[in-house]
Amino acid sequence: MICDYSKKGLAYEKGYEILKEKGMAIVGFSLDNSYFKKDTIDQLIRYIANNFSNTKIMIADKSAVHNYKAKGYNQEKAERKSRLKGNALRNHANRTIDDLTKDVSLVNWERIEQTNEYKQSYQEIISLYNTNKEFYQDTRNTTKEVLKTKKKESIDEGVQYLLEELSFIIASPRIYDNKIAYVYHREWLIFENLIAGKYKLKVENLGFMIVK
Repeated sequence: MICDYSKKGLAYEKGYEILKEKGMAIVGFSLDNSYFKKDTIDQLIRYIANNFSNTKIMIADKSAVHNYKAKGYNQEKAERKSRLKGNALRNHANRTIDDLTKDVSLVNWERIEQTNEYKQSYQEIISLYNTNKEFYQDTRNTTKEVLKTKKKESIDEGVQYLLEELSFIIASPRIYDNKIAYVYHREWLIFENLIAGKYKLKVENLGFMIVK
């Protein structure tokens, strides 16, 4: 595992700064991404834990229900599929976490959703989605690429996952009272645009890093 320092832009500059300061990192794991195999998860967690003072692992399985419903599963089957895949990722992560003495833990989505910081951020993101044409289109295009569909009803459902995920990440510096570098294994343009101010939403104490 290594950080890709070739990326440029405000989001990356802030991420590198937080890395240099050995601040806090949030690492996102995607449920249906074949990249997140057992060995990769182990290496990724160890790399981040050794380079940051505090690490949170984000497995957004509760929000991922929206994606499974968008793919045609009913509510019950979508929840079951999300839960099983989320638990598999958690089990892999916990095997590594249990072997470390570093400050690494999993994000508890149910607790996060109850925080005032998340609720405020969610309302801001929903408002942005409803009023900013660029953000609206970019979120839908991102969802379309993930789901590999052009069906409006599927995108309407699936975009809710992205909006909830972004709400948490944007709220995370206030939730954890820390500067945070969000870590993923590839570019995430909509998040980079948010940090850069493209959508006119104030985003503070957040950076982005690619580690793979």
